Order: sequence, then structure tokens, then C-alpha cells
Amino acid sequence: MRALREVYGNRGLRQLQLAWAGSIIGTWAFSVALAVYAYRQGGTSAVGLVVLIRWLPAAFTAPFMGILGDRYPRVLVMMASDLLRAAAFGGMTVCVLLDVPSGFVYALVGATSVISTAFRPAQAALLPALARTPEELTAANVSSSTLESLGFCAGPAIGGVLLAVSNTWVVFAATAGTFVWSALLLAALLKTDEPPLIREPRPIVHEAVEGFRTIARDRRLQLVIGLFSAQTLVNGAMGVLITVSALQLLHIGPGGVGYLNSAVGVGGLIGAVFSLMLVGRRRLAGMFGIAVAARRTPRPRSRSSPSR
Repeated sequence: MRALREVYGNRGLRQLQLAWAGSIIGTWAFSVALAVYAYRQGGTSAVGLVVLIRWLPAAFTAPFMGILGDRYPRVLVMMASDLLRAAAFGGMTVCVLLDVPSGFVYALVGATSVISTAFRPAQAALLPALARTPEELTAANVSSSTLESLGFCAGPAIGGVLLAVSNTWVVFAATAGTFVWSALLLAALLKTDEPPLIREPRPIVHEAVEGFRTIARDRRLQLVIGLFSAQTLVNGAMGVLITVSALQLLHIGPGGVGYLNSAVGVGGLIGAVFSLMLVGRRRLAGMFGIAVAARRTPRPRSRSSPSR
């Protein structure tokens, strides 16, 4: 609690954290609506397709988009990311209302995924400039992770409630609103934002591959990145599984997709509370290993099981 008080007592950090909250809540609410929309358009295979559309283009463009925060004012980069995504979600809303072919919606989904990769690196790079002490910086990073877990809990819940009483286009429109909210909060930081100092600008391609070269030279980094990648793969499969379970297995409707995702988010929020206790600790590899090992999926029951 002391760590959080320090963060939110700093006006700049408070604005940045609240902007991040709006961005992450909107993202998770949209994820639920998108899964339901895709399932209605093409069943289970379409849900898997939108997962690829969301993450594959982002994976290839993230090394390049992440550099923008090192070359241009970071607040402007984040505001541009928010406003462009808001415009894209507005376009999705119109597409659903007019019953436009789903391919147009999927194209906008891919675009928003690429645009979103510029926000998080710029946010992380801005934190040290706003923090007044190393302890405040550590607490701000933990606060960002806590808000991410809170968004993972609140976003699907909000999306589930909206889906239960309305339609997917309402969630798309609400998501656009959350990104406008995020951009307005960031606007208050424009006066404190300064372009990063780059003494010797290098080609973007060279800077983009530098991170991969660093990983290739360090086996410890390879292990951490490999484990984190495996965890991300499980998360992607989990999203498809939750959607199919809610609509096909449990028959709890579109709102149920949000509720199940929100239940996963509750666990993440509890984990975030324990993460706050790690502020100031230096040896974190053991906790990281335990966390990765604990992420396992239960063995599926047989089709003839009465509990199915």
C-alpha cells in the first residue's frame, strides 16, 4: 500500500497509470466481444483465426513500433496510439451495424494490434522520467502490472455485462471511448514531455534487431524469453478454449465468455497483490519459475463423464 501511495502521490505517474488503466480495460473488454463476434461468424475456427490476426502482425511489427518512443516524444506516441485505435474501433462499430463482411472487421483488428505495440514501450520508457526515486520507479512498474491484472478482471466483466444486455457493436463503441479517455489523460503530460536524446541515430532496422542480438548472446535472457513465450502461447490457446467452453459446453451465452475471462483475471489480481510484496527484492528468478510452473491446464475429462 505504501508503494501505491507513492506512485499516486506523483501527479505525472498518476496520470500515466490512469491512462494505462483505460487502455487495458478497453482492450480486454474488446477481446471478449471480438471472440463472440468471430464465433458467430465462423465458429471455433474463426475464433482461432482472430487470435492469429491479433498477435501475428503485432509480433512482426513490435520491434519496429517499439522504437518510436525512443525517437519521438513519448506522450505523443501514446496519444497517437490511443486515438488511432479509437478510430479503428469506431470503424468496427460501423461495420457491425451495417452488417459489412467480417473480413473488414478482421482487417481493422489487425491494424489495431499493430498500432497498440507502440503504447507499452513508450509508457515504460516514460516512467523513469516521471519517477522521483528508484523506489518510486519500482513501485510504478508494479502498479502497471497490477492495473494490467485489474484490467484483465474488470475488462471482460464489463464486456460480459454489455454483451448480456446488448450486442457486440456496443462493446466496440465502448472500447473506442476508453481509448479516448486514455488520450485525454495523457494530454495533461504534454508539457512535461521531451523528445528522447539520441546522439547517433541508427537505421530503424538495425535498432529493431539489436534486441534479438542481445538475447542471442545471453543464455539467461534466452531462458526467460523462452519461458515467457511459452506462457504467452498458453494464454492464446486459453482464450479460444474459454470462448468455446462458454458457448458450446456450458451454454451460458455471450456474457459468459466475459465472466469466465473475468474469473481468470481475479486470479491475476490476487497474484498482483503478492507481486507488490516483491518490491525491493533482488532475487526474483525463483518466484518467476514457480509462477511459470504453476500455469498448467487441467486434464480434460472424457466425453462420457457425467460432469460434462
